[in-house]
Amino acid sequence: NAFAHFSFFEGLQPEAIAFLDSLAEKRELGPATVVFHQGDLGNDVFFLVEGSVEVLSLGEGRPGKRLAVLHAPTLFGEMSLIECAPRSATVKTLTACRLHVLFSTDMYQLFEKWPDQYALLLHRLARTMARRLRGLDHDST
Repeated sequence: NAFAHFSFFEGLQPEAIAFLDSLAEKRELGPATVVFHQGDLGNDVFFLVEGSVEVLSLGEGRPGKRLAVLHAPTLFGEMSLIECAPRSATVKTLTACRLHVLFSTDMYQLFEKWPDQYALLLHRLARTMARRLRGLDHDST
């Protein structure tokens, strides 16, 4: 179970973690592969099981600004589970990567089966987003 290595899932029942892992779509990507583009609509969150990715903000008519480099184990794309809006950044692999992807429909299945575990995951998603936004605010000052 790859999710067992993510601190994001600490405190969840092992059965709930195994359930999510069974639902996850598994992907392997080579270096310099775009995972998603800024502006794409998304309804999924990506768990980086192996490898590294870069997060880029693409300006009109100018090259992208690197916002972050993320290393496994971590997650990204979580905002699309909270708000159905275009992606705020582009994510591209720096190395060969192994990803597990959970869709909003997977999260709904968790909600139906274990509402308390779903609530805990939503709380974790909100904390992750707040931490990242604080980091971006700090970096821009």
